Amino acid sequence: MMARFFHYEIRHTTPADATLAADWSAAQLQTREFSEIANAVSFWMEQRLGPPRKESFIVFEEREEVSLASHPAMSKQVYVNHYPLAFVKTEHVTPIQVRIHFQASPTVSRLKLLKAVYKLVPLIEKGLALRGVRLIFFTSHSEAMAAFMTKHLKYRYYGDAGTDGMIMAKRMASTVAFTTNPSQPVGR
Repeated sequence: MMARFFHYEIRHTTPADATLAADWSAAQLQTREFSEIANAVSFWMEQRLGPPRKESFIVFEEREEVSLASHPAMSKQVYVNHYPLAFVKTEHVTPIQVRIHFQASPTVSRLKLLKAVYKLVPLIEKGLALRGVRLIFFTSHSEAMAAFMTKHLKYRYYGDAGTDGMIMAKRMASTVAFTTNPSQPVGR
């Protein structure tokens, strides 16, 4: 699966992304311990459609770059390059509860990251709500990220998860699916 939204490209992770996951995980974990990095890589590569459902994605920022011609008679060319921003994973804890995991590139600026989160998290929420999810949560060690999610995306602080950090959660509105006869609801 690959999708484009707001100058971002999102797709499922593939084995080709393992090197990037290893580099980012080593930077985040501040380790070169092979077993720790290998565990992190397998975490970000995991795709499981059966219970419990787990899907891992990589997010790229699309940037247009202009190549100026070396000769005045030649026209300029515009290229679209893709820069990796983050790994995102959705993990169904129960059929109606999903935990979101997020790992940003160690080279991405805070502003770029927050802009991507602001634009893409609502799309993730809508997709999960259509699958029947009623509660989305994540943990964070970053007070700044927790404050941003509270202020801009209506997440709430729900407690301390120990070594995982703060628990931030959001309840989703119930969606109702209809049959061909809209007066007969088939789900909630």
